[in-house]
Amino acid sequence: RELPHRIHEYRWWNLIDIAELYMKLKWPAEKDPDMILRFGNEVWKYHRVMNGKYVARALRVLAYLETSDRRTFRSLIRRIPHHIINLSPTLLAQTITAAAIVGHNPTKMYCRVRGSVLYQRLCRRLSRRVHEVGPHDLAQAVSSLMMVGSRQEYFFEQIVLCIMDDPLRFHLQQLAAFARAFKTLNFVPSVDILSLFADKTQLRGCSIDALATVAALGLGDLQNAALDILTSGVNHNIHPNREGRYDDDDASSAAAIKECSCDDIMLILRGVRNNEEQADRVRVAFERYWLPLHYDTITAEEFSWLIWDMASITSSLNNTTKNIPTSGIIDDDDDVNVTTHTRTTVVKDNSKAD
Repeated sequence: RELPHRIHEYRWWNLIDIAELYMKLKWPAEKDPDMILRFGNEVWKYHRVMNGKYVARALRVLAYLETSDRRTFRSLIRRIPHHIINLSPTLLAQTITAAAIVGHNPTKMYCRVRGSVLYQRLCRRLSRRVHEVGPHDLAQAVSSLMMVGSRQEYFFEQIVLCIMDDPLRFHLQQLAAFARAFKTLNFVPSVDILSLFADKTQLRGCSIDALATVAALGLGDLQNAALDILTSGVNHNIHPNREGRYDDDDASSAAAIKECSCDDIMLILRGVRNNEEQADRVRVAFERYWLPLHYDTITAEEFSWLIWDMASITSSLNNTTKNIPTSGIIDDDDDVNVTTHTRTTVVKDNSKAD
């Protein structure tokens, strides 16, 4: 009870230690919002005198507690390179994650220094000791680099070597995070990291994002197993009614694909183009379960890309278009499927009928 009234009397190292207790206990901000706010204000008072690893620890705890302001974050980030030699491998990885959470953009200039310099120095230092970092912290760091668009090739190569040395050390959830980040940042690893993993039982413990990544980037039985989980309860033999809609049934509640984000869906659609076994099932799941639920939340550009990806799947299912007569007149009753090789932007009509 006395802590909120005495917190200003603590020195900066005690202040960070107390704030980390809130972080480790996962103390909700709703229970003590004033105390969380005090941490951010007190760190600003001591940010110039902090040294050693406490600068990075302060950034980590403030990013997790979602307190303080941009001025404090920039001041801490500016001082981290001066104390980088004192950071442990785990703290280096967590600092990368914290910098991405607070919005440190690698393409912007901060105090005449480009933002990418911080990520380069942290990744270069961490690359020498990748094996000493836990799989979860390593996956979080790579996902954070993907979030800000920072491509650190040498760091990624060391991660791939670490996975090749001991693939069983990593959970499929973490391997999927690596694979997705590499794909997004256009980094081609020397080996397909998902192909090193054969334990399909871990799919049940993966998140929706990880399942979507495995379904799009996985190979063989692992990809089919992930697609089976996402499209469970989907009957691809049913057809839409005369109005172009599917009738609701009890199976719709079992389709996990409804929880996927738009990025997940686009990744899946592009990954199953050559999988004739699952492409039709994914198409039905998208049209029947996902699109009606998320139609009002996606942008016109996302809708256009989704339609283009669906057209690619339909083209791959048909393999070739139906024979079109080279001469004569095509009757209106003829069912002709014509595909083109130019991308057409589909305009999404957001207006609702009265």
